[in-house]
Amino acid sequence: MLAGAGGVGGLLLSIWGIKLFDMLSPTWMPRTANAPVDVRIILFTFGVCMLTGIAFGLVPAFRASKNDVNEALRGEGRTTASASRQRTQNVLVIAEIAVALVLLICAGLMINTLMRVLRTNPGFAPEHLVTAQVRLTGDKYIDATDSQHLGLNVIHPPVELFCRQVLERLQALPGVEAAAFVDWLPLLENTQHARPAFRMAGQAPPLPGERSAILLDSISPNYFRVMGIPILRGRGIEEQDTQSAPWVVVINETMAHQFRDPLGQVLTFDDSPDERPRQIVGIVKNVKDYAMDQDSRPQAFVAYTQLPSRISDFSEARLHKSVVVHARFVSKELMESVRETIVELAPDSAVFGVTTVQQTVSASANDWRFLSRLLGLFAAVALLLAAIGIYGVMSYSVTQRSHEIGLRMALGAQPGQVLGLVLRHAMKLSAVGVLIGVAASFVATPFLSVYLYGVKPHDALTLVLVSAVLIGVTLFAGYVPAQRAARIDPMETLRHE
Repeated sequence: MLAGAGGVGGLLLSIWGIKLFDMLSPTWMPRTANAPVDVRIILFTFGVCMLTGIAFGLVPAFRASKNDVNEALRGEGRTTASASRQRTQNVLVIAEIAVALVLLICAGLMINTLMRVLRTNPGFAPEHLVTAQVRLTGDKYIDATDSQHLGLNVIHPPVELFCRQVLERLQALPGVEAAAFVDWLPLLENTQHARPAFRMAGQAPPLPGERSAILLDSISPNYFRVMGIPILRGRGIEEQDTQSAPWVVVINETMAHQFRDPLGQVLTFDDSPDERPRQIVGIVKNVKDYAMDQDSRPQAFVAYTQLPSRISDFSEARLHKSVVVHARFVSKELMESVRETIVELAPDSAVFGVTTVQQTVSASANDWRFLSRLLGLFAAVALLLAAIGIYGVMSYSVTQRSHEIGLRMALGAQPGQVLGLVLRHAMKLSAVGVLIGVAASFVATPFLSVYLYGVKPHDALTLVLVSAVLIGVTLFAGYVPAQRAARIDPMETLRHE
């Protein structure tokens, strides 16, 4: 009966767990809330719950069947069975404490990582910024007919016209102080930067295995100012950088480290036969392009007005634009106005991702946030089970030792001494469990190292804090049974015995 009840309970918990997983999981993970429940999974879960209940119920049943009736009547079997049961319960409590310690350490490491990620400087100022994504589609913007023969895509002039018009319209919106765009906003999910190789002027073309590819984005003239990206040397992209002017490029710090004196040097990208030599006119501070825990990659920025019409690849980067608007006050009305403006200019294109840049930065930490919540949930359940186990073992121990405790108090033991006696037993179990858990954590936490950022797998502070929490839980769980033991009436106990 208990196994059946446990199976039904496990079935309900599994359905609840699916819903909870959907609520905790980040946006990039597939949802199951609207999907039909797989009957096979439900039956498997029900069967596992039933088998678990039966398996754990057979052990005490088998032990009870071996009891000697004569010894039980004489009272001798009780002592042996009680001691054996006590040892088994002690082992289970120690195991619960060890598992809880490992899970708490893992959860603590992930929470520490999440806090460090959220405190990491992305390299730009996300405050007061609204962003929207648009993917220009249709023959109006691109012609792929040449790609069948020459491997080239032709970008049509309406792409540049759209970029110019969207900036004019957005900057005219009430409350908007400035507007800009970039091919791909930093920290955007599924970012597909153009990655052409480049070579310096006067150098021979690199061999296929020696090509040095970088991230390339086309931007509007005031992009760095709107995003709050500092210009370290030289200048940024400006209005005078038109198609007829000398072509220029701005690079980030990481790419600048590849040259002894980058300003003034000339490079050429190899993504188009129409590409012209570009002079490096500025160096900007690194930004976190893909993830907050990754170092910035070599990156270059060019004016959207200085792009070749024929490209061999990266057409997705040329047709995708991340619009950024700096406003005095960010509101839903402003975001809706931004979306409507873009839709009006490109009615047949997909407009999506209308949100604040702060939310985009926050969403980049979803992986760590999800793991922190998941491990935190498991750790909380393990800690609760450990507390229940300690309470149960201490209560059982007090019941079994009531005669002994009564004798001690009759011989002069004080309630405080009895309280300490019970709590010392709880602390012994906790100490053994903590030691085993610490040893196990040195095996388990290295598997989390790929997800950690700024935290070592064997972080001493996390280890000390988690151990202190477990010791505190042990004292709390053992205090109630200890108080009950301290209130035992020795005369009543002796009369009962």
